Amino acid sequence: MYFILSGLIISIYEGTDGTGIANGMRGPEAAYGAIGTGRRTTKQLSVGTGRVFAQIPTTALVIPTADFSRVLMKSNDLLRIILSHAAEVVRSHELTLNCSRHHRIDNRLAHLLSTLTFYNENSEIPTTHSELGEVLGVRRESISTALAEYERKNIVRVSRGRVSVLDSELLESYSCDCHQELIELKSRKATGPVVWEKNSC
Repeated sequence: MYFILSGLIISIYEGTDGTGIANGMRGPEAAYGAIGTGRRTTKQLSVGTGRVFAQIPTTALVIPTADFSRVLMKSNDLLRIILSHAAEVVRSHELTLNCSRHHRIDNRLAHLLSTLTFYNENSEIPTTHSELGEVLGVRRESISTALAEYERKNIVRVSRGRVSVLDSELLESYSCDCHQELIELKSRKATGPVVWEKNSC
C-alpha cells in the first residue's frame, strides 16, 4: 500500500501488443494498492499488465498489505473510505481511456503538463519527450511536434530532460475537457486539509 505524501504516481496499463497508456494518476489525495491492480487474465490468455512510476519527485508512506488488511477489517469507517476511493479510481480510469480515444494529442499534453506542474509545485518538470509519450500512449514524434508549437507560443521552454512551463494559465486554456478534474482538485486544495476526529478511523 502506497499513501502518497507528495508528488504523483502514474499507473501504466501495458497491452500484450506492446503498447501502453496511463490509466490513472494519483497524488496526495489518493492511494495506490488499496484495490486490486496489475495482471488480469482470462482462461486463455493474459490481456495486460500494470506498472507504476513516479514522473516527478514523490514521497509515499508504505504499509505492508497484510498490516493494512488487518486494520481494514477492524474499521468500518476505513472500509467505507476505501470503497469510495475504489469507485473514484474506476471513474478516473474510464475518464482517462475516454480522453485517449476522443481528445487531440496537443490538448491532452497541455492537461498532462498542467497536472505535473500542480503536483510538482514547480514549473520545472523533469521529463523527456519519450516519457510524456509513454504516459499519453503516443509516439515521441507527436509529443515533439506539440511541444514545439507550445514553445513557439512561449508557453513552455524545452531543454534536455526538462520542460519549463512559462505560462501556466495559457497552457491550461489549451487543455482538453478533462482539465475540469484538475480545476476541482485545486479548489478542494484551496479549502485546506480535511480534519479527522480522533476515532474516525
